[in-house]
Amino acid sequence: MLGIANDFYKDQTHQAVGTISGVVCGAKAFFIR
Repeated sequence: MLGIANDFYKDQTHQAVGTISGVVCGAKAFFIR
């Protein structure tokens, strides 16, 4: 039970990090132009 919750938490964190870095990269590309 704990392992499943831990994997779910890691997955959610990974998705959030990926979304944030994607937004940051997009903002950089937008401002550099």
